[in-house]
Amino acid sequence: MTLALAVSSHVPPQEDSTGSEDIRASQNRALLAFELESVTSLDEEQTVVLQGILRHGTTLGTWHSPPEWLPSGAPRARPDVNIRRRIVAFIPQALRTELEGRSSALLSRAVLVATHYTILLRMGPSGTGRAMGRPLGANQIFGIVNSYLPQLLAVALRVLADRSKRESGSWSGLARYHGPLLEAVNLDDLDTLSANAKQHVLKECHRMHILSAQGLWQDLPALEGETRSTVLAGPARYNPPEGAKNPHLPLPDDYVSLLGQRCLWLITQLAPNLFVLGSQLERAWHATLGKGWVPNTVRERRRQAVRDIFSRHVWRDRSGAALGDPPFPLALSKPKGFKSKLADDITDEIRWPPKTHIDFMSLVGTVQAAHMCIALLSTGGRQSEVLDLQRNCVERAVDGRQYANGKTFKLVRKLGGEARDWQLPELAVLALEQQSRLVALGERVGLLAPDDSARPGDTQLSHLWAQLSAAPGASSPWLPVTDINRVLVSFARRIGLEAQPGGQRLRSHRFRKTLARLVALALTQAPRILMDVFGHKSME
Repeated sequence: MTLALAVSSHVPPQEDSTGSEDIRASQNRALLAFELESVTSLDEEQTVVLQGILRHGTTLGTWHSPPEWLPSGAPRARPDVNIRRRIVAFIPQALRTELEGRSSALLSRAVLVATHYTILLRMGPSGTGRAMGRPLGANQIFGIVNSYLPQLLAVALRVLADRSKRESGSWSGLARYHGPLLEAVNLDDLDTLSANAKQHVLKECHRMHILSAQGLWQDLPALEGETRSTVLAGPARYNPPEGAKNPHLPLPDDYVSLLGQRCLWLITQLAPNLFVLGSQLERAWHATLGKGWVPNTVRERRRQAVRDIFSRHVWRDRSGAALGDPPFPLALSKPKGFKSKLADDITDEIRWPPKTHIDFMSLVGTVQAAHMCIALLSTGGRQSEVLDLQRNCVERAVDGRQYANGKTFKLVRKLGGEARDWQLPELAVLALEQQSRLVALGERVGLLAPDDSARPGDTQLSHLWAQLSAAPGASSPWLPVTDINRVLVSFARRIGLEAQPGGQRLRSHRFRKTLARLVALALTQAPRILMDVFGHKSME
């Protein structure tokens, strides 16, 4: 049977893999096709077949994680890990040249060892603590295969290279080495890693010993350091100082107050104007289609239409009264060319009203960030939970209460996440429902280009948060947000707030801590309420 036929005969059909059923099904197929105890003895061809059954790709050395199995965020945007490239990235340049040349077979064997171990994490009883006896989740495996496992193998290759040089004066012995890789590593060899990396690599070494006790893994790093006599005779030893800890801090009360006021103004007073302008821009966009114009002409016609529409628009608040300048500094993108030099001399002056398409998209992105802040403060959701919300997430129960339906990925047994909901206040309902309309508007008029290749054809998009930006070339209205913290920092600066309130950088988890503090101050039985709101499994 050829490799292609083997893979096609084992790869499961495409299914709805949003839940954990597809993950379990692929695992069950793998266990029917291969014994767990045989994983470390598989050759390259068999390894690729098994990897394909598990739905992690059919290319040896590339570990693919189906995006729907990962929490929303950066890993979902780049779900493939090139294992060889990651190992090489942690090796000194001179040794890297040797391993990619004369000793490339040893590097290929390191890639095979990494793949065997990653498959065991996916199939076998590799969990520890509360997950004891269960396979690891897709996101946890992604972190291991992307960072800590390549670092461990890079240390092993470096130790073997040093041994070869001591014995023969060169690295030539690496090309003839066929022994185990990780057995060469002892505890002291990990001192070359950062403190954080060493801690995680040691955790994988302990996991390997647990798997070895079950007869599933053989190539074990030594967890012992130097002998007692060597330590006593050697120089004085000391423990390195602990690194500075930077726990997530609640946002200062006055900062939350200002942030809330400005978000409220953006959502209730400014946003309705964007929808009025957006409908006019849509008509202008349609008027440029079917004319046979070249792209530059279409772009210029649309740019002129935007200027005309904005010059006629009267900005109004929700009561219909004329809207003056924003009640706080609201930065718009600087004009280009000669005007930008003039703008540098007027840094304290608010440039209002908006006049260009760049201004419009700047405001769309700003309002989206305001919606995001309200969602974070209302739900206390983790980054992955908030980013995973869909456009139809708001639902109303028969008793009139309103909820956001989503998924949580932490502290759950399902590898693809587990459904959960958050009860919402009225403002959060407005923010999420308005965001659904805003992201759809951004897709329709987000770019001046008449035919953008980034548009995903007829695919029905459902992500709630999009990459909306004023910068040409940086805006991708059809792609989901992957870095929520960058959005928050940019938003704070745009509305005249600090990006490091209380001396710590603004990030999504600080909203979670802020909500915890406010609830604890306001309510009795707060620990029990927080446990339910945050989706924790125990009071502790």
